[in-house]
Amino acid sequence: MTITVNRRLPGIIVSIDRWLKTVVYDVDGVQMTLQQRFSNLQIAVGYPDDLTKLERPTIALAPGRMVQGDDFFGQGVFEDVYGLELYGFVLDQGTDAKNAEARNRAYRDALLNDLLQLFRAAQDEAIPLLDPASKAEVGAVDLVAVRGHLIPSNAPEIAADRHKFLVELEVGFA
Repeated sequence: MTITVNRRLPGIIVSIDRWLKTVVYDVDGVQMTLQQRFSNLQIAVGYPDDLTKLERPTIALAPGRMVQGDDFFGQGVFEDVYGLELYGFVLDQGTDAKNAEARNRAYRDALLNDLLQLFRAAQDEAIPLLDPASKAEVGAVDLVAVRGHLIPSNAPEIAADRHKFLVELEVGFA
């Protein structure tokens, strides 16, 4: 018996990270990337080790889970589906404490909205699957499902914990 190990998860993470940093979309008639639209935004791979060390708005892509794919009736295609989580932390949107909270909420809500819209639009077109080592395109990542929600604060004394959200992705490939 021969067992084949699928090693596409690292490629999926590299691919979505690159896509988040390079996807261009229209905002009020102006073409821009997420980092152009949202000042000081950091896009990182992996959940932050220490939220107290975050100094600017951050979205962090973290591997979640793998679920067994489905056999599609009539096609006989088996697809592995991975769950990925994109955590958003918004802080440092002003020095005036009274107005900073409102600016942080507005920034968080706008960022979550744009991410959900971008991922939903990407469901119609696949994201290129990249080889982690060479960064060459080796296939496509299909978005199966996208969900987003706000996360309540657990430690309000930590700035990065006050205004956070989660985007859950299910991605697959044939």
